[in-house]
Amino acid sequence: MKNNTLPYLFYANFVILFVGFGLFPLLPVYALEVGATPGEVGVYLAIIYVAIAVGSMLPGWLPPRISRKRLFVAGGLIGVPGLFFLGFASTVWQVAALTALVWFSGGVGLSLSNVFTGVNSGRGRSGRSFSLLALSMPAGSLIGGLAVGPLVAWFGYRTMFIAISVLYATQPLVVFLKLADPEPATRAAKEAAVKGSAGRPGHRFGVLLLTVLFAGATVYVGRMGLSLSMKTLSFSPAAITSTSAVAGVVAVPLLLLMGVLADRLGRGRFLAVGYLLTGAGALVLIVSISLWQFWLAGTLLLVGRAVNDAMSSAVATDILPAGALARGLPWIRGVNSVAGILSFAGAGYLMEAFSAATVYVSIGLLAVSAAALVRLLSGNAVAVVPAPVLSQQPCSP
Repeated sequence: MKNNTLPYLFYANFVILFVGFGLFPLLPVYALEVGATPGEVGVYLAIIYVAIAVGSMLPGWLPPRISRKRLFVAGGLIGVPGLFFLGFASTVWQVAALTALVWFSGGVGLSLSNVFTGVNSGRGRSGRSFSLLALSMPAGSLIGGLAVGPLVAWFGYRTMFIAISVLYATQPLVVFLKLADPEPATRAAKEAAVKGSAGRPGHRFGVLLLTVLFAGATVYVGRMGLSLSMKTLSFSPAAITSTSAVAGVVAVPLLLLMGVLADRLGRGRFLAVGYLLTGAGALVLIVSISLWQFWLAGTLLLVGRAVNDAMSSAVATDILPAGALARGLPWIRGVNSVAGILSFAGAGYLMEAFSAATVYVSIGLLAVSAAALVRLLSGNAVAVVPAPVLSQQPCSP
C-alpha cells in the first residue's frame, strides 16, 4: 500500500461501520417506536439503501479530474447533522430522511476507501489489502454493538445519536489531514485508454456483479429478519445489538487468516466460501429462538459479508483493466446497495404475506446460486486463481 494510507482508510471505514452496525439492528425497532408497520419498516430501509447506492456510485460517475479526497471529506461532513438530528425525529418519515442522509454519507466514504485501496495496492496483494481494510467491519460491528445498545438503555436515543455524531465528525477530519488524492493515471492506464480498453470492464465483471447482488440480498434480508425476529420475541435493544458485537469478535481472526490465504489459494475460492456462509446464516434464522442462536446467525451473516466485501473488491481489482479501476470499483458497493434496496422494499411485505422461514430459505438459495456462479467463473477468470507474481509494483489508474 502506497504512502502508508491503509491505517487511515481503516479508520475512515471503521467510523462509518461503527455507526452503521451499531445503529442498524435498532433501526427497525426505532421505526416501530415512531409508529411504522413491519411493511413500512421495509420501505424505510429500502429508502436508506437508495441513498447509500447513490453515495456508493457517485465516485464512479464523476470525471477523474474531480478531487476524490475533497469528495471523501464532503461526504463525511454531510453525515454529521443527519446523525445529530435523528435524536430529535418524531415521525417515521423524518427518521427515514435523516437516516438516508447518513447512509448516503457512508456510501460515499466506503466506496472511496475501496478506490483508494484498489489503486494503491499491487494486484498480487489485493486479497491481503482488502482483507485488512475489511477488518474495519467486524471492528465496527464489535464496538458499535457494545456501545450503541447500552447508550440507548442508559441515556436514551437522543443522547446516543448526539454522541455518535461527534465521533462521525472525526472521519472527514482524518481524511482531510492524512490522505492524498490517488494519482490520476499511470502509464498503463493511459496506454489502455489509447487502445480503447480502459473503460470496458468485460463480461466477467458483469458476472461478479450478479453474484454481489444475490449475496447482498441474502445479507440484508437476513439482518433485517434477525432484528424483527428478536423484537417479536421481546429481546432488549442491548441483546439485539449484542449480535453485532459477538459477530465482530469471531470475524476478526477469520478475516486475518483468509486475507493471508486468499492471495495464495485463490481469491475466488474464498469469495464462494463467503457466499455460502451468508446462506448458512439465513438458514440458521429459521430455527432461532434463543440468544445464542441469533448470535450464530448474526456471526455467519457478518463473517460472510466481510469476506464478500473484501474478496469481491479483490477479484474486481484483478479482472478490471488498470484504467477502469477508479470507475469500476464503486460498482461493487453500488450493486451491493441495490441488493439492499430490493431486499428491504419487499422483505417486510413478504414476511407479512408468507412465513419468515419461507423468506429465509429463499434468500439462502440466492447465496448458494452466487457461490455456484463464482465456481463457473473460476475456469476463465484471472481473479479466482492465485496471483502469479507477488513482487510486482503497485499500480494506480
